[in-house]
Amino acid sequence: MFGDKLIIGTKNFKIDSKNRLAMPTFTNACPNDLLVLELKKEEQETLLRFSLYKDYLNLAELLSEKRKKAGSIEEFEKLSQEIEVICQKLACCDYLDNQRRFTIPNNILNEAGLASGDEVLIKGAGTSVLVRKK
Repeated sequence: MFGDKLIIGTKNFKIDSKNRLAMPTFTNACPNDLLVLELKKEEQETLLRFSLYKDYLNLAELLSEKRKKAGSIEEFEKLSQEIEVICQKLACCDYLDNQRRFTIPNNILNEAGLASGDEVLIKGAGTSVLVRKK
């Protein structure tokens, strides 16, 4: 399953005509893995970051539990803002199809400066995958 093991590797792929991006073998992706897609802004480019939905949800739940135990209103507000930031990064989530492909909505491709037919570099980054224009 995607994200269960350390994801290390790089591969060039092409976004197909239906805006689908196949997950390389090194990601350990399986059909029906539920992935989260985030937009990650770095300097002058926007990257796509894929991670496992349950990992994303676990982080938000952890912060939510800490917020319940906050010792001050300031700490409560800080944790609330961190949860908000995590949720705002979420662009979409979807299941991988039988060929381990993720369909990326047009508006997200546009925001990342990508289009169908573009070649991208897929890079393993721990338990997630980063995608940038080649």
